[in-house]
Amino acid sequence: MKGLIRKIVLDGFKSLFHIEFDLTEGDVGRDGGVALIYGENGAGKTHLIESMAVLKMTTDTLLLEDVPRDISGDSVWFGTHVLGHGAMDRRLNLPHGCYRTWDLRSISEECRSIGGDGRIGMALHFTLDGANGEYRMSIGPDGRVSEEVLTYRISKNTGEIFSIRSDGDAPVFSFSRQLFTDSGMRNDMERRIRKEWGLHTFISMMKHELYGSNPGYISESVGTGIMDFIAFLDGMHVVTRPSVNSVSGGFDDPMAHPAAGSVRVGSEGDLDLLEARLFAYFHDLCTDVMDVRYDRHTVGGRIVYQLMVTRRINGVAVQVPFVRESTGMLRLLELFSAIMAYEGDGVVLMDEFDTGIHERMVRDIIGSISEDEAGQFIATTQCTGLLEGSKPENTFILVLDAMANKSIRSLPRIERTVNGNNNRIRYLNGVFRGIPFTSLIDMSGIYMMDEEDGS
Repeated sequence: MKGLIRKIVLDGFKSLFHIEFDLTEGDVGRDGGVALIYGENGAGKTHLIESMAVLKMTTDTLLLEDVPRDISGDSVWFGTHVLGHGAMDRRLNLPHGCYRTWDLRSISEECRSIGGDGRIGMALHFTLDGANGEYRMSIGPDGRVSEEVLTYRISKNTGEIFSIRSDGDAPVFSFSRQLFTDSGMRNDMERRIRKEWGLHTFISMMKHELYGSNPGYISESVGTGIMDFIAFLDGMHVVTRPSVNSVSGGFDDPMAHPAAGSVRVGSEGDLDLLEARLFAYFHDLCTDVMDVRYDRHTVGGRIVYQLMVTRRINGVAVQVPFVRESTGMLRLLELFSAIMAYEGDGVVLMDEFDTGIHERMVRDIIGSISEDEAGQFIATTQCTGLLEGSKPENTFILVLDAMANKSIRSLPRIERTVNGNNNRIRYLNGVFRGIPFTSLIDMSGIYMMDEEDGS
């Protein structure tokens, strides 16, 4: 099942009052590949990527209600959560990493645009197994869902699978006749909508039923492509900083949690393969890395693992937990997971993947990944060296106009490009906009301001 993002539309999300990111301006929105996003600091690139992590989170609120908080009571750890009072006594991998809150009202308070009307709108246009679809969700000023619509494949045609809108105290909803094949399931979900929708999305309810009940029964009771869409959204790999780190995979996917976590006993083969891949990756990239392997022990039917790296320091082999490595090494590990998801036909969104990594290494890594028959890798970056080898139609610039309205377009839609153009030089010269103009800054003069005013 191959899926691609075609377009992202946001309203009232953080610094993005309204923006439409149309990936079909390049072939990355139709066939996959690598899309690079450039723009000034503070333009909203991080918020664009973060919106998809938040959209994923709004579909997991019911599942996350059942997860215990950590000792501070308000956050979970990156990728894992330690349960119990003993150190490393049991780990449960989570689909989301560090995020202060996960209920819709709190998400709304953190994500709504300052100065807006308090409403947040997110729309995801996608292609899944050759059929186009759209998922649209809005949160009102009260922090409750006000609208939720999914359009996708119904049997052989495309149509509205479900639509729910708030109308006073009672939600108004409609289902495709093919949505439920079991009348009991339909009646149960209608009751849940009247009771819970608004505080939770309908997709969150369906996921709670799927993962909290009998998956076989749920799958047999649903007759449209809604479960395919849920699987597509779950598999989307999103990495942003600093507030969200949302990863793909389920609770037992070590590829999604390579630094530490746990898997069921019997999954040793997955860890062995991941260990071999990580060794090949870091041994080729870092001259002083001698070994990369997992420290493992079994607790209550689960294998608890922690990635260890052996380095040569002053001629001596020293082994340390990977979580104590440098920012650059940790970022390389995140990039590894993202690229593996992409090579497996997955959809990846990653904010500033080049942070802390040498430009030569960034160019070599991106140049080594597949362009054909792979997934979709959408990343923000400030590495202008990548402009010399990237496809202009798959390179996007987030720009501000004179009224601070924001838009994002591919290079050829901003300015004509032809073979032989050095788009890196053209970008730095301001041809495509989206760059800061700092020629007037005078740091010495700023420092001397206290003398000028006599203080």
